[in-house]
Amino acid sequence: MFRKYHYLMTVSLTVVLGCAAAHAEELAATGEVRLENAGEPTSRFSLHVKAVDFTSDGQSLGFSVEVDQAIVAYLQENQAQAVAQFMVDADNDKASGGQVFGSSEAGFETTTVVYACKVRDGMRVCAGDIDGASEFPGEFQTDAWDATANMFTPVHDLSWDGGGAEIDGSRIHASIPYEDIGGAPGKTIRIVVATGSGRPVDTPSVLLTLK
Repeated sequence: MFRKYHYLMTVSLTVVLGCAAAHAEELAATGEVRLENAGEPTSRFSLHVKAVDFTSDGQSLGFSVEVDQAIVAYLQENQAQAVAQFMVDADNDKASGGQVFGSSEAGFETTTVVYACKVRDGMRVCAGDIDGASEFPGEFQTDAWDATANMFTPVHDLSWDGGGAEIDGSRIHASIPYEDIGGAPGKTIRIVVATGSGRPVDTPSVLLTLK
């Protein structure tokens, strides 16, 4: 038994870059939460994130990234790209987990990057461009902190686990099993959102109590 190989042109994110400031404000929520103004365009060729929704159902953490335009129409004229990312502190303890590079943010067990991708003849591009693309999937990659290796390593890997997210109009959405992020029913986790390139955004961090 073997896995189908997808040729993937993208950036491997083993650390979260560019989050220069800690999130002083925290928002507490139970079950679900919506973060407005959760991104900013880095250029006129970037999708602008309007909001990120997080939900829970007792088994998985759902996320939905909403941008300012229809994603497939955008990809037909522009490059594939990382749209947003979020970091999860599963035990709500900043003294454990991974340190976000170049900032005072710390304590994250996982990071997830959400992509808008292009596919042509089985070749998938999630950062950059490709001519003649016929499919435009959403994707995500979740990396978990490995204290022994002192780095984040893939849990849901784009290279092998493609097809994990869906594009629906102006949204990319998917869900992550609790076991992949260290979640459990009734547990409170801390979530911090950043842009796809890792830039901080003007939203509070979230203390979300999972269903």
